[in-house]
Amino acid sequence: MIQVGAGSRFGLCPILIFDFQFSISITMGAVVPVIRVLNRISDAVATVAAWLFFLIGVMLVYEVASRYLFNAPTIWAEEMSRFCQVWAVFGAAAAVMRHGGLIRVTLLTDRLGPAGQRALEVLALVIIAVFCVVATYYGWNIAADSYAIGRTSATMLDLPMWWSEMVIPVGMSLLFLQCIAEILSRLMGGPLWPTHDPELEE
Repeated sequence: MIQVGAGSRFGLCPILIFDFQFSISITMGAVVPVIRVLNRISDAVATVAAWLFFLIGVMLVYEVASRYLFNAPTIWAEEMSRFCQVWAVFGAAAAVMRHGGLIRVTLLTDRLGPAGQRALEVLALVIIAVFCVVATYYGWNIAADSYAIGRTSATMLDLPMWWSEMVIPVGMSLLFLQCIAEILSRLMGGPLWPTHDPELEE
């Protein structure tokens, strides 16, 4: 219980400190669920991407067997494999960044303390987020233009081009959301990305 004397010159200080700490606790309580939701979205999309990679392997094995064993190549396996690959790569990008799997040059960060590393990671995440916004904007315009004029692929399947072009705005939007989650985590004192790959050091 906080008591403030009527004649104290600094009577408001304990109340201000209490209010400030209470505000921070409320903010952290509201941010943590948001970070968890964004992380779960990234992991869920990454799971779908993993199954797409598995599907790519199945389709290519089927294509090779059909072509060389039965002399009956398909018209869809190669194109659908590329289609699944671009969606899998861009879909998994957010989860890969979350787990620190993106390519990073750590020549400078290895020489800094935790505070310096945290500041550089936040700066890098802000740059990535800005890039994602730009890529989403132009990617959406390209996909919308292809949809409007009915542009299709120059293949036997003649697939609509916007099916594959939509991977840019969707994938970059997911990566942007993960950037926000990572920035909030860093500002709240969350863990940093590892500076070394344990698998390479063994």
